[in-house]
Amino acid sequence: GGMLAVGTAQFNDDDGLDAFLIKTDSSGNSQWTRAVHVTTYNERVSRVLALDNGNLLIAGTEAVETSLSSFPERNPAVFLMEIDQEANVIWQQTYSIDASGNEFKDLAVAADGGYFLLADPSSLSSNTSYVIRVDNSGVQQWSKSYSPQIFWADFSFTAITQADSGFAVFGTHGHNDAGNYTAYAFSRRYDNEGILIDEVQYPTDDVSTLQRVSGAVTASDGAFYTIGEKRIGGWVAKYDSQGQLQWN
Repeated sequence: GGMLAVGTAQFNDDDGLDAFLIKTDSSGNSQWTRAVHVTTYNERVSRVLALDNGNLLIAGTEAVETSLSSFPERNPAVFLMEIDQEANVIWQQTYSIDASGNEFKDLAVAADGGYFLLADPSSLSSNTSYVIRVDNSGVQQWSKSYSPQIFWADFSFTAITQADSGFAVFGTHGHNDAGNYTAYAFSRRYDNEGILIDEVQYPTDDVSTLQRVSGAVTASDGAFYTIGEKRIGGWVAKYDSQGQLQWN
């Protein structure tokens, strides 16, 4: 039994942000704590994944904005690391594709045990999303950028999950045509090389009901489940293995 909690901590005004881990027993009593540096810059943990070998995969963004003057300015980058159950670092990697730097959004496990990383540019002026393909040691194999139509604000790919031998992404598009807003949710499936297989769009008549996708998972039968939020309340939706909306 027991639990391993992972987050971000800052211990004093002179230190940056670290990945911080707490191991507890089955009653919630702390057994040990660890602070793990990715680089000498600040780190923000966004995702933790338990691996089949008992280790943990930790993903997030390094060089996040901070008021600390002791840290030089640097464009943010996505980081990925694997640690064992004692918080020893097995490997760690950082990735930055966009000229302004990249921020971590989500990840999916590939069929061969590698990973698909979803990243956004740190600049708000860019509407491009990125997928970075890495092997099971975090070594980058390829990266691709996706800029479909004109996004409204920061709406773009917001969740990624495994699909057959490739991946599927879910999100929301919005378009401002001289003050007339139109919007739709979408699902897209890509092969293992990041090539688009198909796309399904779901228009919405009321921009106030725009649904932000927060996460997605793949069921054993190949169906997809997504969760998210809209202006008031949250939602859950199910898609079949072809990306067709079943219910929400």
